[in-house]
Amino acid sequence: MGLLIATFLDTNPTMAQTSGGPDTYGYVWRDSNDPNGPTYNWINIVGAPGAVQVSGLADDNIRGPYAIGFPFHFYWYDVTTFRIGSNGYIGFSSTPVAHPFPTIPTATGIQNYMAIMASDLTFTDASSTPIAGTECWYWTSPTEDTLVVSYINVPFWDAAAGYTGSNTFQIILSKTDSSITYQYEAQIGTYNNPGNFVTIGIENNSGNIVS
Repeated sequence: MGLLIATFLDTNPTMAQTSGGPDTYGYVWRDSNDPNGPTYNWINIVGAPGAVQVSGLADDNIRGPYAIGFPFHFYWYDVTTFRIGSNGYIGFSSTPVAHPFPTIPTATGIQNYMAIMASDLTFTDASSTPIAGTECWYWTSPTEDTLVVSYINVPFWDAAAGYTGSNTFQIILSKTDSSITYQYEAQIGTYNNPGNFVTIGIENNSGNIVS
């Protein structure tokens, strides 16, 4: 069963295990298990008209920039382009995110990105050959008010076998309300370093907004 996490700008959130915030800028999050949370609704963009399959993703790399299709308001500024990282994030700078994955937010280190499922993922095997069935797509709606980026069947990197498991998830950016939505369709297996398994969240371009 899928899980959805949505991030909104709000000044009066419900505090519970299924929600959190606001940070000092006003973002809160709620998941689909929260009584006031959003409804899980996976958007299948694979092969859709206008959807683009991202090429060249491998292990610990980043591709882009790509046009969002509209100005997206993120914290106090607008972003119009994005980059896709093989390790489960989209960024608004050219800096790749790799293991060990940083705690966010922080004023030092990597900033200005959205960690959907930032973990040691890979699109290639131990011989740097693309893994069959592993894909990443992005799509901007014809009305140019929604961006969807989907990671499909992306496994964890594994020191012994090259890769293991499989993860399918997506991020949705909405121009209408500046919301950020993470959806998780399927997650199989675990990364071989459980002490630094995954980072999920958002970080602005200065890293100085705290929860």
